Amino acid sequence: MGGVVVGTSNKVPEDLYVNGVQRERLDTFGGALRARCEVVNVGEDENKDWRILGAQTASGLKMWFLSTEKDEFENVVDAQIGFSSSRNLTVFGRQFHVPRVSAQGVTCMFSFQQLCEESLGPANYLTLSSTFRTIIITDIPIIRLPSGKNQARRFISLVDALYEARCRVVYMEDVQLDDLFQIDVDRGTDNTDVMLAESVSLEKYRPNVISYRHSDGSEREETRAPLET
Repeated sequence: MGGVVVGTSNKVPEDLYVNGVQRERLDTFGGALRARCEVVNVGEDENKDWRILGAQTASGLKMWFLSTEKDEFENVVDAQIGFSSSRNLTVFGRQFHVPRVSAQGVTCMFSFQQLCEESLGPANYLTLSSTFRTIIITDIPIIRLPSGKNQARRFISLVDALYEARCRVVYMEDVQLDDLFQIDVDRGTDNTDVMLAESVSLEKYRPNVISYRHSDGSEREETRAPLET
């Protein structure tokens, strides 16, 4: 008897676990993988990010703004938030403050500092993604590694939660998306720092996607409702 194995990766087999601790232990497996499996490139055009293109096609609205586009960004915020108030969510018995919430209660707004430089974790981000349909995040800086590894981990956890929940996210930051993570080459790093820097900087982050269910058991549809006006 035999079986068929199908796997996906952001790296070709020979680049798996590059710079990893005791990577030589993986060499035998990598050789067997290349010998026994056919490698198929599912992204024929490496310059296209189909997630971004798909989001633009579906909504027809811009989601990523540079700090130099502040006026355009504020127009989107005004349309989304309008007259707003704050709100507290309960996460494991603790209060989680949401500084700005739209009148309809489906859109919220945070700064990067409020989400990724405070003592927050996956539970907070999962609560956000199950409560709101649209999240607006402002003032996203360049994240330097390894000095900013805690902020990087929180930001990745946040994006992962929002992506899985199919939340719409509007960002304003200092640089283009592909330049968000930058390695601080002047600072010595240990193996853990090298692996973290590689995972978030040298390759585009591609979190897993799963179907998302609300607390009442209903499943969120793939096609999102229009933005608030």
